Amino acid sequence: MERVCELVRRAMHERAVPDGYWTCGAFEDGRAYLVREGENWQLGFFERGRPAPYFRTPESEEAVRRFVDWVSADWEATRRGAEATSRWLEKHGRKRP
Repeated sequence: MERVCELVRRAMHERAVPDGYWTCGAFEDGRAYLVREGENWQLGFFERGRPAPYFRTPESEEAVRRFVDWVSADWEATRRGAEATSRWLEKHGRKRP
């Protein structure tokens, strides 16, 4: 588990995904997660005390790749949306939408 989480951490840092956006090896509310469940790696989103699995695989390399790609794509879309909202607010002289 530690080796897999270290690979995830390095990949997320390379892609500039904040630590608070994801978790590896545990469930944390409001975050994407990658955990080992029996023979499988499970990735998903944990919210309101419940996991919502997105994908399962017995292969650690596939789990890391899928998790990093999924989370980093979501982070990038969120970041771009926030930037677009900020530009719109500034253009229209507003502080809030």
